[in-house]
Amino acid sequence: MNKKKRYFIVAVVLAAVVFGLYWNILDNEATNWDDPALFKRTAIHDITVENLKKVLSFDGGATYQPIRDLTYMIDFELWGVDASNVTFGMHLHSITLYLLMVLACWLFLLELFKAFTDDHEFCFIWASISSVIFAVHPVHVESVAWLYARKEPLLGLFTFISLWAFVRARTFHWKYYLISLISLLLAVLSKPTAVMIPAVMFVIDLALQSHQRQPSFWKKRLMLYLPMLMVAVPIVIRLLGVMFEVGGVKPYHGGSFWTNLLAVF
Repeated sequence: MNKKKRYFIVAVVLAAVVFGLYWNILDNEATNWDDPALFKRTAIHDITVENLKKVLSFDGGATYQPIRDLTYMIDFELWGVDASNVTFGMHLHSITLYLLMVLACWLFLLELFKAFTDDHEFCFIWASISSVIFAVHPVHVESVAWLYARKEPLLGLFTFISLWAFVRARTFHWKYYLISLISLLLAVLSKPTAVMIPAVMFVIDLALQSHQRQPSFWKKRLMLYLPMLMVAVPIVIRLLGVMFEVGGVKPYHGGSFWTNLLAVF
């Protein structure tokens, strides 16, 4: 079986898995938590110059997630403002984004495994198995079923594209670094916690360097990570500012720093 056919089969299997798991949310109404805010926020109901200015502007006491808001604008433009119609469209959009995220995860894992071994059969099998496990993991249900969690599949999609391009650039051609940087920016604009992506890249970098040493490693890394930090640092400052605007960092829900850290893992 040729490479393209195998890739197509994996893509079809992942699509069948994702839509098989989440097709039943298409008839769900908006939840009674944050979702009604989507219908009250008129700035995302029409794609106009004025609304685009509002979406792309900083707002005190709120995180900056314009990519997420732009996807909602597309939903309302396609499906109208009727709650039943647009809710169906939003759910369909979220499932599609989740599928794209899973596919991006698969491509990243495939590229990452290939960077450490020449056994392409091994890479294909384990990247595919890992991606199926990732797709069906119950921790992702909220990210797909909850309309206001659109930022999560967007974050995952651009994160995996950024990491895929990073490994590709590291092992194939430096021009992929540009794709990685653009995807990093889109991930940060989807959800600010994406500022941690450069740290993940650095860990991958060290692992690749120990596997296959690259000359002038630290000099090249400085030229790469400096632009990334120029993107990440202002967002971190903004995110911390938002936290204190709304009353400071939230307290622990019982326990200590270490028990909360364990809960996060």
